[in-house]
Amino acid sequence: MKKKILVGLILSIFILTIFMSFYEVKAFEGDIDTHNYISFPISIYISNKKAETTIGLSSQASGYNMWYQKLDITDEQLNNMQEKYNETENYIQTARTEKTRKEEELESLRTEYQNLQNDASATEEQKTNALNAYNEAYAEYETFINTATAQIEEKKNQYYASVPNYTDAWQEISNNKDNVKLDFSNYSGKINFILWAKISNGTDIYYNFKAYTTEIKSTTSTTVEDNESISGVKIELKKNGDTNAIMEISGITPKENCSYYALINSDNSKPDISGDISDKKILLTFDNNTNIFKSLNVDSYVEFNKDIYVSIVEKGETSSNVIEYGISVKRFEEPKYADAFYATFMSSDLDQIVTNFTHASENNRKIQIKVGKITDKSILQKIKNQDSSGFSNLLDYAKSSVAVYNQILDANQNSSSISYNAGNGQTTGNAVIDLKGLENGEYYYVYVKTDDENGKYISNEAVTLGRADIFLNNAWSIQFYGSSSFKWADFGNIDTSTEKKDTTTVTQKQLPYTGSTMIIFASILVVLVSGVIAYKKYRKYNF
Repeated sequence: MKKKILVGLILSIFILTIFMSFYEVKAFEGDIDTHNYISFPISIYISNKKAETTIGLSSQASGYNMWYQKLDITDEQLNNMQEKYNETENYIQTARTEKTRKEEELESLRTEYQNLQNDASATEEQKTNALNAYNEAYAEYETFINTATAQIEEKKNQYYASVPNYTDAWQEISNNKDNVKLDFSNYSGKINFILWAKISNGTDIYYNFKAYTTEIKSTTSTTVEDNESISGVKIELKKNGDTNAIMEISGITPKENCSYYALINSDNSKPDISGDISDKKILLTFDNNTNIFKSLNVDSYVEFNKDIYVSIVEKGETSSNVIEYGISVKRFEEPKYADAFYATFMSSDLDQIVTNFTHASENNRKIQIKVGKITDKSILQKIKNQDSSGFSNLLDYAKSSVAVYNQILDANQNSSSISYNAGNGQTTGNAVIDLKGLENGEYYYVYVKTDDENGKYISNEAVTLGRADIFLNNAWSIQFYGSSSFKWADFGNIDTSTEKKDTTTVTQKQLPYTGSTMIIFASILVVLVSGVIAYKKYRKYNF
């Protein structure tokens, strides 16, 4: 039997309040296989030492059966995993810094040689020496890349060896909701465990896992008083991380031995909670320091083009009551400029356009990508001078100007961000965007707009700019505003007709790269965490 084992790990720490007999589980997340077949719950809620949760199987995995097992792990094992990861990550960061330095040195030597080639007064000896210096530096660069790659592979394998493996104790499960039953009756105190999943169609086998840690406490039950409506409730939608949204609710004083959850509707009617509404509940956790309830992610509600009305349900031991309903909530404003991008890079063999628009991974979207040359130097001068009108002018310019590229494309499927990735090392199936006629050193805008798909979704737009570099053999790249590689030209004395300054700091996260082109990890996960660790097993490692 041909066996494919594609196992990844993302260690992410979710720190939320423990409330009543429900325990929020902090998760160390395992990345799904390259086909995105298996998905694990972000959190597991344990009530009365029992839990029901769902391991999902993609509809694209037709003909696959699924199994799972829970594997208890110790603090020592969990800490060992973290330690091995830190060793790998620290080495990667050091190697990446050195790699950047060597690439900058190569670029300087290449430019020096090209200048001599174009200098009629340069001697052949000068040209030969410059070429030899470049070739020597490139040989050193290749040696460094090979050594660093080997070191990373070795450290990565040490890290994988620290991950506790599955056993033969598999339990077959269906692809239905609440298909995993967990019993913690014999547990108390802090526990760590891994959920392993396996799927097979008789030919191919895929594995995936996710590790969790939580605190099991004893619970006590008491009679709940009747509830009355509470006035003065305030509900706000807030951006949480790069692509997620949460609700914050104030004006409700929680009662002992009661839990609270929210329901979201597209009208202000009172919800009927007499039936099974488990798939609609949004659990709320209470922060005693701020006296605010907070929800889990409500990304899909923000992304869909519907009015948002929130109801609050108070659940006691014997009954549940709707204590507030029909509260209208407004969406927050999404970023529009360079801060709307988690990362941007384009080259002749790689595209990396990752937005910060609110997005639920199950909502596959379409995105308009428009690229054009910026001929209005006054706009560039404004942005360079941090003039607050610079980017708004660029947005208007991008929407109305002639473009070298303008298409509506399928964004990455089942991604945690609305993004378009294609080219070297990518498994998205997207084609690399071919930009014709770019000019070296000139500035170009990238305008993106999410398609509303006939009113189904909220449409967002944003713009950023980059500078084109043309290399030998028709290779090219665009380094974008906010990255360390972006450089400004001297535009001379240009009247921008304003002196208003924008003090906002715009930064852009640059994803890892290798060789002379950018490479992103096999998947981009933008999560609400204090740290992210992502690796792929048995695949070429890029740093």
